[in-house]
Amino acid sequence: MLLRSVGTENCRGFSLPDPVAPLVFINKDYEHSSGRSFTLIHELAHLMRDDEQLCEAPSNALERWCDSVATSFLLPVSSLRQYLATKTWSGISSDDLDPVRLTANHFNVSWHVTVLRLRELGLADQSAVDAVFNGELAEQSGFSPNGYPMKQRRYDEFGATVTQAVESLAESKRISKLEALRRLRVTDSQYKELVNHARGASA
Repeated sequence: MLLRSVGTENCRGFSLPDPVAPLVFINKDYEHSSGRSFTLIHELAHLMRDDEQLCEAPSNALERWCDSVATSFLLPVSSLRQYLATKTWSGISSDDLDPVRLTANHFNVSWHVTVLRLRELGLADQSAVDAVFNGELAEQSGFSPNGYPMKQRRYDEFGATVTQAVESLAESKRISKLEALRRLRVTDSQYKELVNHARGASA
């Protein structure tokens, strides 16, 4: 795989099949990790089919199939239903889009992919899809999909209890700082922000 910067005016990625050394190229300038993950799986789906052409019609049947493969991989039905079972959401509509944001954060996928998957499974209605694609989720949360703070994303995922438990293990030297970062999936600076945020939220 190649991760290179070629500007956001160019494609997110492409793949080139080869029996010995197939290639997947990901455009580094699309910085959000969820988008790069989706692009990677999408292009791997192309390689599975041994497709040789570059994608020029993103809405054609082949592209939709590759999108479906990526969505199914990143949001598997069993894991998604298991996560949703821990919540009290009965159905997701434009009246409350927070479940879309929280689910997207939990699985580290985009809001758009999440709401489409939820609709596909009958867990969100068309009004929720329209609202997310029209930018209403960003307005409700106060952040764009690419600008949502990491400390809040991880706090939504782990909550104060898990965050503070990991911090306690690290402080008592029962796990290393590196292990704490790994468990919470943050960098050193993000770890400090997350811990402080959890302390403030539970105070």
